[in-house]
Amino acid sequence: MARTKSLLGSVIVLVVVLSTAIPVMANNTMAVTKTDKELAEAVRKSIVIHSNYGVFDWIEGQVRNGVVTLSGSVREPVRKDELEKAVMNVEGVSKIDNQIDVLPLSTYDDQLRLRAVRTIYGSSTFDRYALGTNPPIHIIVDNGRVVLQGIVANTLERQVAESLVRNSLLAFDVRNELRVENAD
Repeated sequence: MARTKSLLGSVIVLVVVLSTAIPVMANNTMAVTKTDKELAEAVRKSIVIHSNYGVFDWIEGQVRNGVVTLSGSVREPVRKDELEKAVMNVEGVSKIDNQIDVLPLSTYDDQLRLRAVRTIYGSSTFDRYALGTNPPIHIIVDNGRVVLQGIVANTLERQVAESLVRNSLLAFDVRNELRVENAD
């Protein structure tokens, strides 16, 4: 009888230990099983809501098995480091490959940036886009060369944005990489 009580006590202890361990394992499993698509969306959100991510920066990211590769361009070196830290704080990110380029410091490039943003968002075609905290058209200027990045509603807006920049700036080159929303 004493042996039965001892055996029963051991089983109860084992059940208690297992029941407390299972939720911990389940939580660890849930964190690990985050899909790359879910992780990519969380990374995107952390970049877009970052206080120093603006109209003169463009970041793209790829996620593969928890490893995030960041690419694109930022205007200031501190932004590269801050965005990396923000992405590293996303749950499920195991490693970051930071390939973000820091644009060279240039007064001429800064003047082009300001003229381009005023030209695009001052136009009646795009004034509704200027209302948001992070407008959808980003202007990247590198040594006098302008690249338009982001998303517009239709092909006409894509063409108008390029035309406005080409006709009003003294840029060496203008490249239009704007994407059309819901393009088939």
